[in-house]
Amino acid sequence: MSTSLVILNQIYDRAINYHPIRASFRESTLDPATLPSPCFRSHEKMTEGFLKYVYNISPNHGRSCVSFHDGTFYTLKGTGWNLSSSSVHTSPKDPRLVFGLLGCAEAQREYAVSLELRSIGVKHGEVVAYCLIEDRRLHGYRFKDGTRVYPSILYTKVACPLRIKDLAWIDRSLRCDLICSLFSANESIALVFQQFVEQLFGSVFALHDIGGVNDSLHYDNVTVASEIVDLEWLYYPSIPLPDGSTDIILLERQRKELLYALEICQVLSRMIGSNSDFSSIFHMIEDQLYVGRASRLHHLQYLYDLCRGHSNE
Repeated sequence: MSTSLVILNQIYDRAINYHPIRASFRESTLDPATLPSPCFRSHEKMTEGFLKYVYNISPNHGRSCVSFHDGTFYTLKGTGWNLSSSSVHTSPKDPRLVFGLLGCAEAQREYAVSLELRSIGVKHGEVVAYCLIEDRRLHGYRFKDGTRVYPSILYTKVACPLRIKDLAWIDRSLRCDLICSLFSANESIALVFQQFVEQLFGSVFALHDIGGVNDSLHYDNVTVASEIVDLEWLYYPSIPLPDGSTDIILLERQRKELLYALEICQVLSRMIGSNSDFSSIFHMIEDQLYVGRASRLHHLQYLYDLCRGHSNE
């Protein structure tokens, strides 16, 4: 049994069950018959009939659950809100958000973005399918702006479903075991941490090289395997963001993402006891900046100045 699965069995929320729901697949890179069954959070407190190996990792995964199916981890997004007694809740603020549901247009966009990210080598949770929920009880919801929600389930394949933020619920010794199992198990935790840093920044730089940016790169949107997940606000050229934005103030947004990436690495560092500061993290990825690409040269001085001010020396 994998380390990830052992930990999932320890921390999942046993008060929430998921049951099969009727849905029709719209797009898929895999045979839908090989994927976990579409499911949704149950309103009833049932002891039978729920899907085994479907986990809720509350409180960090919102409207997603995790399924371990045929030896592979998938996150299923749009399967009901898991932070309250109600499985669906309309946002009082955001015009295009219903807690617990994922609209079909939003699912289609993430699917398209994931296909493009594969071609440029960005390590991310690969979106492999999305399906339209057929249960009519969920068809009456509308976004705050009045647009009808066509509830969908988005399937994302991940090496590890646990995100950096999830490590707060796990003992430090298990945190180190987990990250070592996902990288080089025979290496020291310091070298494994460096591999994480290099992979995450490699993905960020690759996205920036082609004129993209991830406006929501946070430590609850990156897995312990350094996979970027939740692509709703990741801008890929030719695929506008949900609010229609494209490359406006792109350089400023990219630099903000660099700061987010540094913060993610520093958070992970603290959680595994290595205590790396911004300066030491910068030295781990400095060589990636000297490749002659304009975007990276623009970032070099910014990161140097930023990290020089965060040194423990």
